[in-house]
Amino acid sequence: MTPEALFRCIAGIIGLPPTRLGEHQFFHRARQRARRITRRHFRGDQVECAKCRYAERKCVTCGRVFRSHCYLECGTCSGRTYVANSRRRARRLAAQIDGPLPRRIYIRILTSGPCVYCGGLADTIDHVRPLAAGGNETEDNLVPACERCNKSKNAKVLIHWDGARVAHGAAHSFLVRAELERERSCIQVGLAAEAG
Repeated sequence: MTPEALFRCIAGIIGLPPTRLGEHQFFHRARQRARRITRRHFRGDQVECAKCRYAERKCVTCGRVFRSHCYLECGTCSGRTYVANSRRRARRLAAQIDGPLPRRIYIRILTSGPCVYCGGLADTIDHVRPLAAGGNETEDNLVPACERCNKSKNAKVLIHWDGARVAHGAAHSFLVRAELERERSCIQVGLAAEAG
């Protein structure tokens, strides 16, 4: 890449219109501003900004046109899209003890009753102990929940979530009650260890 093309690239980043300035003024101002922002947009020995590197390419595997800065295969063929969008799926796979649960178990749990946390219509399944907190993808960690409660709970453990909903869940589900007791005992053990 020629120095003029590099400075035009930088000028595009910093917003200098090249047509309003003479060539000398354009390059002088571009050099001044480029010194200030180069570290943000250029890494290592790169000679183009990210916007200039990002171009349409043709996948060598499937032939589909995609936008990328360096890859030869599209996200689907290389598996990057699947991996990037599936952290939760990866956690779930890591949390499986005896392999994946059959679909009928999920359906049975979903149709087993109302939301354990509020008593509303259950339209999702919640992990009582979240996968992010070390929960397992097993039948004894899954309960029916409404979407509002499930999204509100997110990856929180029961003792850090809404007390009224947890109390309702403990009163209506032995799984929630058992997990709540386990969390409380872990806290008590931790406090006893600190005191002792």
